[in-house]
Amino acid sequence: MGAVMVDIKELEEKAKSKFGKYTPEKPTPFMAFLGKYVFRTRTPLNSFVGGAISAGTLVYWAMTKNILPLCAWLLIDLLMSLGARFYWRAEGKRLDREITRLNSEIQQINQEVNERKQYFEKIKEDLAKSTLN
Repeated sequence: MGAVMVDIKELEEKAKSKFGKYTPEKPTPFMAFLGKYVFRTRTPLNSFVGGAISAGTLVYWAMTKNILPLCAWLLIDLLMSLGARFYWRAEGKRLDREITRLNSEIQQINQEVNERKQYFEKIKEDLAKSTLN
């Protein structure tokens, strides 16, 4: 009976994955700051405060006919809205890159799993042949 020799080092190497724990792509410090403090999701409180400031500046303008605070608030509101659009667009692009990276990693992991299956099936066949002889 011929014994099949299995290389233990090769077997251990095949058993280890080259992929480690998933670590997401970190946003830049500026984007992290904006996401944490400036462009959080719209909550009812944020909407209420924005509406209250708009109403307050309108009432102030109606009583004093001083249009400067109203224009300043509308300009700030417009700039914040534009900033939010640009922020969420950049965040969407970052998430798309992350999804693309994950999909490629998943394909590589599936390929690695298939290679391992073939390797171990080959060992199984060799062992079956050697036991029949």
